[in-house]
Amino acid sequence: MQLLLTNDDGVHSPGIHTMAVALRDAGHAVTIVAPSGERSGWGAGVGTLLDGVEIEVSAHQVPDADDITTWAVDGPPALCVLTSMLEVFGFRPDLVVSGINDGTNCGRGVLQSGTVGAALIAQNFGVSALAISQKVTDGPMLWETGAQVTAAAASWIADAPRKTVLNINVPNVPLEQLAGVRWARLAAFGLS
Repeated sequence: MQLLLTNDDGVHSPGIHTMAVALRDAGHAVTIVAPSGERSGWGAGVGTLLDGVEIEVSAHQVPDADDITTWAVDGPPALCVLTSMLEVFGFRPDLVVSGINDGTNCGRGVLQSGTVGAALIAQNFGVSALAISQKVTDGPMLWETGAQVTAAAASWIADAPRKTVLNINVPNVPLEQLAGVRWARLAAFGLS
């Protein structure tokens, strides 16, 4: 599958880098189009689109993965997805993967999440999407756990109905300590 990866933590985030390598290694064609800097809390907002204003775009590299095409966009993640759907970067993705977000997206907080907002923009264009977040703990972030969960979810969603969007929150534990998948509804109130 041709995958578009974005996030709201910015193109320099180790979460998106680890995820990109795992998805590439799983056999997917991966392109990153992510904000040039932190854009958390933007929801599905695309920013100010004024006539004649150019949006800055620059090439970027994932450390130790020169084969992954990476673009930094001076705008929120929803804009990254929108421009990709319009084939600004030369392709239209089969699946959008947003994350790995540094911190969970649960409860009504998902309504402000740039990670989830990017996934919802994909759905508006008829494309399925994954929004991946990983819990912050006192120890180091185990990005590889989230990346492996993402690779498994990408395989699963390929057989799901078109326009399926999953918001996945991953514990920050070693992969072998995951207890499985638990489906949940959006909380009626609060952040968790």
